[in-house]
Amino acid sequence: MNFDNIHQAFMSESVTENKSRSTTKVSFYSSEGREDLEQFIDYNYPAGQGAYENEGYVESVTYRQDGPIWYADVVIWKEWTLFVGLGRRAPLNHTLRAVSIPMPLQKKQGYRTKWDHYFWQRIPVVQPETSSGTAVSGSTASESSGSSEAVFPPEYDTVSSDAPFESSGIYYRWTRDGTELDGTPKSGFVWKNIAPPTKPGVEHWDRHTYQITEYGEYHDERSATWVCDNVLDRYRSTPLLGDFGLSEKLNGSGWNWKCDDAVVEYNGKRWVATLVWTLSGDNNGWDQDLYDAAPAANGNGNPIETNTLLS
Repeated sequence: MNFDNIHQAFMSESVTENKSRSTTKVSFYSSEGREDLEQFIDYNYPAGQGAYENEGYVESVTYRQDGPIWYADVVIWKEWTLFVGLGRRAPLNHTLRAVSIPMPLQKKQGYRTKWDHYFWQRIPVVQPETSSGTAVSGSTASESSGSSEAVFPPEYDTVSSDAPFESSGIYYRWTRDGTELDGTPKSGFVWKNIAPPTKPGVEHWDRHTYQITEYGEYHDERSATWVCDNVLDRYRSTPLLGDFGLSEKLNGSGWNWKCDDAVVEYNGKRWVATLVWTLSGDNNGWDQDLYDAAPAANGNGNPIETNTLLS
């Protein structure tokens, strides 16, 4: 199409920037009437995109007449980028809060097996004689002392493993259930439950951790959904906008963040994507056998740079 009669107005282009986007305003004019100008705009600045790939989005086009000259004032806005070359941008802002997450009891520092296990002692079956010399069957006595009383070894208060063990010639074992035992002791012995769990019914403990919620506005539903799809249920060393310096305060390395929740909704003007990142429970990080790594921001794994425009 020939648009030789369409010209950009002198000194009409202006650009403003903030932390979330840049806005470009530019004017074109024609002395041949509004129809030619509209064809030029429709061809070069179709609704929803710029004249070139990833240039931005056309927010508005306003036509005005000044004598025989028609003008078209075009407003284009371009989002900051999230992933280079793909035209998505970072969230606009983020918030931090402390939350509690349930952790397996066995992960608690200082965990003891006696907290959630039954403790059993192997006791020999003995047949003491009556005054008449007749043996009484079914009687039991301690394996080493000959007494039926429970004998608690020092390990009872210290071990964190549920492996069977021997102490001072007496054999012990742990079970999670007070009525079930895997197999029976050798002939002439029985297992006797000498202690129930000291914390019966407790399977988890609450550990405080941190969640970061990130908010971003997008021109269309597809872009907002794309951002959520690419990080949901995946982990990163830090969320997209950083972690408020928490990485520097945590002891040791290996902590990371997993996106546990994502919401896309329309606020009347823009599509809003909300991402919720949860810090791992310890410095082992989120299990890499169960979760995948999220794509790297800006291609290098660093937090997004909110002042970097899409090239």
